[in-house]
Amino acid sequence: MLLLGFIARHKLSRFTAQALLHLVNFFMPENTTLPTNLLHIRKKIPAHDSITTTHFYCPKCQDNLQDSRTDSKLKCDNCSASFPSCQLLKSGSYFLYFDIKAQLEAVLKNYEVSQNLYSNLNRRNEGILSDGFKEITDGEMYKGLRLTGFDFSCIFNTDGVPVFKSSKFSIWPILISIIELDFTLRKRNILTLALWFGNSKPKFNTFFKPFLRIANDLSSQCFVNWEHNNVLIRSRVIFPICVADSPARCQCQGTKQFNGTYGCSWCFMKGESCMTMDKQFKKWIYRHQGNSSIKPRNQENFVDHLNQFRQRIDDGDNLTSFFGIKDGSQLLLLPRFNIVQGFCI
Repeated sequence: MLLLGFIARHKLSRFTAQALLHLVNFFMPENTTLPTNLLHIRKKIPAHDSITTTHFYCPKCQDNLQDSRTDSKLKCDNCSASFPSCQLLKSGSYFLYFDIKAQLEAVLKNYEVSQNLYSNLNRRNEGILSDGFKEITDGEMYKGLRLTGFDFSCIFNTDGVPVFKSSKFSIWPILISIIELDFTLRKRNILTLALWFGNSKPKFNTFFKPFLRIANDLSSQCFVNWEHNNVLIRSRVIFPICVADSPARCQCQGTKQFNGTYGCSWCFMKGESCMTMDKQFKKWIYRHQGNSSIKPRNQENFVDHLNQFRQRIDDGDNLTSFFGIKDGSQLLLLPRFNIVQGFCI
């Protein structure tokens, strides 16, 4: 899926695309190869008329523009600039989303996957506990979701993937995996939800906006349909966990980086600047506070501080952050997602 997205994004000819696939195969492990024919690759992807959706964004401020495949002009509500969609395509001011419902249903047609998910969901519903903490489903946060029936949950992950060492160009995917599958199956069935291409990191509030619509639909009225022993099962899906490294997490969360004041994502330790032993560099450190209690962050005080930050700005204060919060994240609107505890590394 990543390769097809790259081929589509750069409008590679069939000859160039096949040459790229041959090159990738050169670095693949022994006895593991990709098809070098695009037709063979597309046959492995579930047929769906609208499996790929193009989302345009403003080249000036990176805010979302309305979805369109026509040549009409698209206006940015934030900076009032207008752009023809053909110009946006040419300049690369867009990102791609793939139909995650169709992908989940395709994965669940695999007998081993559907059997494993069905078995694990039944164990959860019957309250059968594991011996110790072996899986995500053994944790208190997962149990607090109180999922019932055949509803299941997914992890989503995002991180930049450099394409060339000599270039700043990178691909930022959003990847999805089913939490309730056994680990070996989960890591073999990672799905691509979205792809952002470019020389800069994505503006995550723009990148995540279509994800919110998808997540809201899948958690309410848009069921994932699959079968077990020829019996139709309809499942709602939620996305309670985001996996990201420290720089990406701060951008997704709308907070300062870990090397800034109040840069910890989980508590209110302020931190301080400290010179290294050789006096060459400054580091931002968080000193051990002994027995003193540092107040932890949670969903409630995060939202409260964000509201106070907005009020202070409306009152004319020249603030760039408030207790480390820089912006309101779209993920605050994600169903059943905790903006603090929902992140892990």
